[in-house]
Amino acid sequence: MRDSGSTADLKFVQQTVLDNHIITTFANSHHHTIEHHLTLLEDVIETYTVFQNTSEKTARIEMLSSFTLGMLSPYFEKEASGMILHRLQSFWSAEGRLKSEKVEDLQLEHAWAPSSYRVERFGAVGSMPVRKYFPFAALEDTENHVIWGAQLYLASSWQMEVSCIDNGLNLSGGIADFEFGHWFKNIKTRDSFVTPKAVIAVAQGSVDEISNKLVGVQIRNRSRLPEMEKELPIAFNEWCATWGTPSLENIKRIADCIKGKGITYLMTAEQF
Repeated sequence: MRDSGSTADLKFVQQTVLDNHIITTFANSHHHTIEHHLTLLEDVIETYTVFQNTSEKTARIEMLSSFTLGMLSPYFEKEASGMILHRLQSFWSAEGRLKSEKVEDLQLEHAWAPSSYRVERFGAVGSMPVRKYFPFAALEDTENHVIWGAQLYLASSWQMEVSCIDNGLNLSGGIADFEFGHWFKNIKTRDSFVTPKAVIAVAQGSVDEISNKLVGVQIRNRSRLPEMEKELPIAFNEWCATWGTPSLENIKRIADCIKGKGITYLMTAEQF
């Protein structure tokens, strides 16, 4: 759905630059306006999309990406080669396993017929955003030692897509679309919808460098933490002590036992 007729129908309207924030506005033949927002944060870019229904009837959207990167790698004059897709897999107690694959192994090389459009789509459906993959992806140009990466900021169904068309790779992502996550949104007249944010970055080196950039931007949020949480306070989770059946009596015994041991938070399995 990334390069559907709806995308082709978009026409450039204007671009506004406000300090480190760039707003690019498009419009389509159905009287809808789409704004693409980019904000420079240190050495990463924060991006999101705004859909505005300026027509006289309700609009239904079935896909709206938070970010898109196109024609990677730009350092190749012809077809890109030596490109690697990096993803982070996740299962319970096995989070963050790096999975690196050549794009040729994913059948994302250029096809002999230009009409062929190849896509590797992945993500998570439901309220567990890291059930199989983390909302992260990176494309590495191993020949020129450059890597592009993206991370989504959302805790719901999401997707990322790596697609091959012409001689380049594209990376995009956001809320899971109607095909993948059965998501749609009805936007009433004069209403708007804002996508979850994403951060994108580019680095020279390996997947470690791009990961440091994407995660490092979160350090700015440390200034908003309560004073007691600035030094990573210890939390005690009693789940394996009561196995889901906490009571006033057994929680009090646990609290008495851990008292004076430097623990800040006592977490219970459910209310009792």
